[in-house]
Amino acid sequence: MRLVRGGQPFDSFDAQDDTTPAPFSFTAQTGVALSSVATSNTITVSSINGGGYTAVAGTVNNGDEVAVQQTSSASYSTLTTATLTIGGVSDVFQVTTLNLAVSSIVVDPAAPAILYTGLDDAGIYKSTDGGASWIAASTQPTNTRIKALVIKPGGGVFKSSDSDMIWSACTQPTNLNLLSLTMDASGKLYAGSEAGVFVSSDGCASWAAINTGLPF
Repeated sequence: MRLVRGGQPFDSFDAQDDTTPAPFSFTAQTGVALSSVATSNTITVSSINGGGYTAVAGTVNNGDEVAVQQTSSASYSTLTTATLTIGGVSDVFQVTTLNLAVSSIVVDPAAPAILYTGLDDAGIYKSTDGGASWIAASTQPTNTRIKALVIKPGGGVFKSSDSDMIWSACTQPTNLNLLSLTMDASGKLYAGSEAGVFVSSDGCASWAAINTGLPF
């Protein structure tokens, strides 16, 4: 609990101190990252006429602002709570970690029993037995919020200009393993690779890196 002194001093009080504040409430938080610190909304202690009281973190007075902080669970879809009690009035600050979502899954075209899946915020997993069991990649991307996986068979990128009748090989970004490919309305190509994002504005004859701001 963090206490921020924000109230004014009180010089005169009733003979009988009132140490019961007005009701207060904390807003529940959901989709919180694992093992992260979550801070509640701030509540203002009111309806106390000057009677002091002690909580674990210390003493609060009428007009003080209080916030509760807790560390979220290290497990997915898990609720943790922290309760603040002031003068017999309490409320619970609830924090629920994010759901574990399968955001992408692909099948190895050369070995149908081999599957790869991306778990949002958990990384990449592989199955060699058709999904009966999974193992995590030994080295994960720095950001494990995996949104898409694509398997590129050997041979690189090919294009067709006659509705799939004839295909020709594109120039490849040098020494890169391309993982995804998309095209905008103008025909500009964007390729995702192990070395970042590349763009081609000339029908894949040449490529340029566009990684400003990305961790590459």
